[in-house]
Amino acid sequence: MKTIKDYLYEVTVHFKSLGEVQTRTIFLMALRDYLNNAIDVKVLSCVASKLYYVLNKPFDVDSKFEHDLAHLLQDAAELEYHSNEAKKESLNETLGNKILKDLRDYYQKNEFVLDNILSDKAS
Repeated sequence: MKTIKDYLYEVTVHFKSLGEVQTRTIFLMALRDYLNNAIDVKVLSCVASKLYYVLNKPFDVDSKFEHDLAHLLQDAAELEYHSNEAKKESLNETLGNKILKDLRDYYQKNEFVLDNILSDKAS
């Protein structure tokens, strides 16, 4: 199963530092793998959490990154919690489903980013 190190390795081959473009790329890779059932919600939440809280500063993400990316990184970081709590409360299930819909929509709008990187790797 993939970990944050796998995503970082793939991205750092192309970029020297981790900024918005690199963060978006790693997040989209993790989303792609989650939506294709290659990783579970725990791994997706871990990747998002590391991208939001560890590899970047939350203030910088919130103030300098694209609004949707910043918002969804934070939501995805909490998705495992909402998935676990959904068993107990319908409110968390509803919130978790909304986050999943937002993540799918974001991926569909931005998957071209991965297509561009993958085509560059093939060249």
